[in-house]
Amino acid sequence: MNELQVTFSKLNSKVAALEWATDAANGQLEGLDWVDSDLNPDLESFQVVKDDAQTKYRHRPYSYFLPTIMARAAYEAQKNGDPTVLEGMLYAYAKIEWLMATRKYFWSPLSPVPELLSVLAEAYGVGPEIHRNDPQALSRLISKIPFWHKQSGTAEKAKEMLVDIIGRELPLQIKHANDRDIEQSLREEIFLSREWRWWKNRKETASQSNLRISDGLLRFQSAEPTEQFPLVQEDVLVHWKEGESFPTEFLRLLPMWISIRIVIEAGEE
Repeated sequence: MNELQVTFSKLNSKVAALEWATDAANGQLEGLDWVDSDLNPDLESFQVVKDDAQTKYRHRPYSYFLPTIMARAAYEAQKNGDPTVLEGMLYAYAKIEWLMATRKYFWSPLSPVPELLSVLAEAYGVGPEIHRNDPQALSRLISKIPFWHKQSGTAEKAKEMLVDIIGRELPLQIKHANDRDIEQSLREEIFLSREWRWWKNRKETASQSNLRISDGLLRFQSAEPTEQFPLVQEDVLVHWKEGESFPTEFLRLLPMWISIRIVIEAGEE
């Protein structure tokens, strides 16, 4: 097999779009030297091209879409070393054309460009305070989003996914209003930033507030369970230990309609 056959054998075994995506992610396609600007209208679209020992990439041959006389004139001008508007367009639109052709490789858990994965994650409400632009975390996150989005009303699933993404446990215990032992834990619930009407609408006949400040946080629940403001089905009760940093990113994984209520637990001595 001669050198030309070897070259074409290697090129034919490559997926041009994947090659371009990988080189782009590795920062090897700066400038415009990588663009194959050949105006021959008979060339194939989106190919890897070998030119003077340099790998180049060809997108759409725009001359193919022109009337024959215009395509031939532009091609002859290029062979004579004359600049043409058509060649300028090939350079101007090269990156856009290749980005559109390779989007399936970027928008995947195996994307070589984490920045694009972060855009997808944030479209689902998972911000940079969670994924921190970490490629591995983003890959895990994107692979789990379809599952999580269907379960987005379940706080336990949100916590489970977040722990898997960030690789550490959260200092939170989560309970729902239908848990049997939840009524025993409302005494140290803190008063969140909600207007009084919100609490008034939840108040039962026997409910009585007992406002007091402890460790800089305002408590309001009575010591008597019968006088406490009850939980409703939409509530998620989060047990938070004193001295621990509260993971606000967890809240972003929950749907907007969920009501978060936080109970303080004494930290370890």
